[in-house]
Amino acid sequence: MLQDRRQYQRVIPDQPVLVRCGESQCRLLIDLSEEGLAIDDLGSKSSAEVIPLMFDLPNHHGHIQAKAKIAWSNASEKRAGLRFLDLPDISRQRLRQWISASVFHTTELALAEEGPGQPPIFLTDRTNSIEFLAPQPIYSGGLSRYGASHYLTWLVLGAVSLFSGIAFVRHYLGMKNRWQGKVTMAAGKVPEIPVPSSTPSVEPPPAPTPFLPVTHPLSLPGFVLQVAAMKHEDNADALAKTLQEKNFPAFVFKRGANPFYRVAVGAYSDPDSAHRVKDELKAQGFESILKHWSPA
Repeated sequence: MLQDRRQYQRVIPDQPVLVRCGESQCRLLIDLSEEGLAIDDLGSKSSAEVIPLMFDLPNHHGHIQAKAKIAWSNASEKRAGLRFLDLPDISRQRLRQWISASVFHTTELALAEEGPGQPPIFLTDRTNSIEFLAPQPIYSGGLSRYGASHYLTWLVLGAVSLFSGIAFVRHYLGMKNRWQGKVTMAAGKVPEIPVPSSTPSVEPPPAPTPFLPVTHPLSLPGFVLQVAAMKHEDNADALAKTLQEKNFPAFVFKRGANPFYRVAVGAYSDPDSAHRVKDELKAQGFESILKHWSPA
């Protein structure tokens, strides 16, 4: 993950994240912070327009809902930056926890990649951003006067710390033995404390899978719930996969010369079944439109 120097920590996710923008657009997330995010280009969206956003943080850190405006756009790189206008407290808390976990994971990876004999990496905080300082070797073609004195200083400090620790342990053990002797003389025998039996931990039951009506064959007329219409097939496939992971029977289709790839759930034989699925989609954060389905 990469970070840059801004007022808030900006993190690039380590796996694809799909951001729902408005009613029917979905874009891939590029980077994210408490202040806003960068995504694929939104096309002809106005900078004054308030855009509702919905997406899931990686590694099961929760669902985010917010409202934002376009802060900048780059047509050549097909990117756009959005600044949060309304970010609920629960979404902000989830976002902070995910950013902290991501930065901690990056620090662990950097420390693990250091070779043996290297001094530790130091972290400095400048305007809430983290800067990694590369380790410098002590030796360079021989032991200089500065390197020798530096090495000797650390050696002396290590020896003093070692002897101080040994003296403290010996003093502590002596005090403990004298105290135990006094207790034995006064009481005669120290009663044994029974060890409580371990109680097996009870794991919470898994979250119930929502009950969905039985689907109708796509080769017959019926009803479907259209979730989105996208120009890029890859984005449509990614959204369909996300819905399938949430146990919705999602699929992608394209009709005639129409340039849009449509993501739908279904089909269902009657509108009542479709409305039940529509309510479940809304509960999961997905808006949908009920449409008649006819086989191509």
